[in-house]
Amino acid sequence: MGVALALTALLMFSCNKNRFDFDELHSVEGSGQWKLPIGNVQMTLGDLMTQLGENDMVSYDDEGNLQIVYQMELLNILKGSTFLNLGTLNFDTEEHFPNPFPGISIHPIDTVFHFSQKIELSTDSAGIESAIIKSGELILTMVTNLGNISEIVFSSSGIVESNGDTLVRHFNQLNGNTVDLSGATFHLHDPVTGVADSTLTLNYDIHYQLTGVDDPEYQVNTIIALNRLKFQQISGYISEFVYTFDYDTTFSLPLNNIAGQATLVGADIRINERNTFDNLQAELQIDKAEFYGPGMAPSPIFKHYPYVLQVLPSVEYVNVLPDETIDLTVDTRFDGIRVAAALDFNPGHVDRLVTINDYSTLDMQVDAKIPMRFRIPGVYYTDTIDLNLSDITAPELVKEVILTIDFDSEIPFNLNGQLYTLNSMGQVTDSLLTNAMHLKGSFDGSNVRTTTEISLTHDHVTHLLAAEKLMMRFGVDTDNNNVVLNLDNGIGITLKADVIYGGSVEINQ
Repeated sequence: MGVALALTALLMFSCNKNRFDFDELHSVEGSGQWKLPIGNVQMTLGDLMTQLGENDMVSYDDEGNLQIVYQMELLNILKGSTFLNLGTLNFDTEEHFPNPFPGISIHPIDTVFHFSQKIELSTDSAGIESAIIKSGELILTMVTNLGNISEIVFSSSGIVESNGDTLVRHFNQLNGNTVDLSGATFHLHDPVTGVADSTLTLNYDIHYQLTGVDDPEYQVNTIIALNRLKFQQISGYISEFVYTFDYDTTFSLPLNNIAGQATLVGADIRINERNTFDNLQAELQIDKAEFYGPGMAPSPIFKHYPYVLQVLPSVEYVNVLPDETIDLTVDTRFDGIRVAAALDFNPGHVDRLVTINDYSTLDMQVDAKIPMRFRIPGVYYTDTIDLNLSDITAPELVKEVILTIDFDSEIPFNLNGQLYTLNSMGQVTDSLLTNAMHLKGSFDGSNVRTTTEISLTHDHVTHLLAAEKLMMRFGVDTDNNNVVLNLDNGIGITLKADVIYGGSVEINQ
């Protein structure tokens, strides 16, 4: 678009400068006109696209309509391993029973003290029914005033080791008792009723000799540490669990020298999700999705918030956005997009068994296909051209230059242009157009011709010849129409110049 907007100004100053070379004139008196055809061009948007080269974002459909194609992938928004890496958990319990022979010396009696300990693996929102251990270890430490302990038998019917055996260990010391849990399975059920209750029952049989001590009671303190515990898989019930996340990134629009705002009409946006959490059926609630930029109000992507999407189990990407198009308001000052969302794992609080694996992930993919169908209230293109008109001699002979522009357009937008001369400091020295140049666009596919004249007075010419740069500023609007850009849209520009001269000059031989 920028190249298209620049064509007019470029052609205005692509003339053959030899036609203004007065070196061979010895004297001139009087006035008159020269009619000079100084340039013409015919070009389509397809030609412009070829000149611009390949662009990853801009392409065209089967009918030649230009479109923007953009894809953004958000991998591992949620990972099962996040929930399955529990780190280290500690549990302890104390058991007491009275000493039947306090302070009395008796003949040693071999006996067994039996008790059980329950540890709970659950949260306020989730309970676990079973779990497969990826890695970790159980460390048992005991503190007791029981004397002459010969053996500690530690067991649990809820822990099945990797070889399929129920866990049983025989220890002969109070400290440093370690069980490798890699590959084991936890079954967290009540041992009597068999109902899943997120608890694991540990059994202790302490073999010792009862000899009589002064203490009125015996006590046993057990400390269980589950170290570096990682689950490979857990199955359980979720009552309520909401995971919130934010996404914020910056970008750079490929709109050099263009400023303003446009509405892209009929954007086809797909939000694809890949949910490998097996039977997890969740809701994605988007609370904010907007473009933003410095010093301006953000532009929302959706019409209302929260925007709720269903997230279903799938090993492949599936589209979860309703089949509808979206109008996007884009400002050239936008340089960022942010999203705030929440994932509700059990939106209906349904009592359903959920399985999470360490390889489970939730990934999102945004595919946007935005046709170059837009409505522009006001966009401006500004650029500069280096000038070197020092070869034009005897400018004092030129009284006025009238440029006639025939602009044939099949492009669906109007152009309003102004040209400024700049000095070496980049300061504006003159505005070449008394009134802004208005070039009509085509909104019905037909060719529209606009003929306009630009009068450059002697002062304008003087400033132009002294200028080092020419700055052009074009305003673009679609006259409140929704328009589409097509590769076959063409423009033709023909420029003619009438040079009016007068006065006299003597040139020394």
